[in-house]
Amino acid sequence: MMQYGDDATKDYIRRHGRKSNQRSLLTKMLTGDPATGVEPLTDAEISVEVSNLIFAATDTTGNTITYALYELCCNPEWQKKLREEIRASGAMEAGFSYQSVQSLPVLNGVFTETLRLHPAAPSALPRITTGNGCRIGDLDVPGGVINLHAFPFPVLTPVVRNDSIQTLVSMTTFYRPTRPKVLSRSRQV
Repeated sequence: MMQYGDDATKDYIRRHGRKSNQRSLLTKMLTGDPATGVEPLTDAEISVEVSNLIFAATDTTGNTITYALYELCCNPEWQKKLREEIRASGAMEAGFSYQSVQSLPVLNGVFTETLRLHPAAPSALPRITTGNGCRIGDLDVPGGVINLHAFPFPVLTPVVRNDSIQTLVSMTTFYRPTRPKVLSRSRQV
């Protein structure tokens, strides 16, 4: 792993130099911040940081992709929509560059929905809706419901089980990549 960090650092310096116009964390590590007097890191320190970042991202990325593929297998209609979107976009011919996929709504929806249902990393502390509840997108959330994730589309678990709350839970656990992306601004969980 350390060798990868060292190789990646050297490759970045070879391609972009030490004083690059690239806006990236790696450029910050290489140049420091002259305005505040922060010194650049040494190449050895940068190699360690790059190795740590790659190592940290391996499990979360692998888990997210695994769950995305699982959800697509369980939801063949979304698998078909995603295939059609990718084929029509020209992303394959562009080598799946970030620019070619960043605006694909189905692809982005698939990963947003996958992260909503299967978060790769722990999130904020659970929250309980108070009083009469609130509205999240097109979903009314009654009071006394726990929000387990700090995503805009929380997985909701009832504190007290009854028919109306059980319906709420089942509505929020199905896979829907076109789920509304904005919380109601009037009352948030």
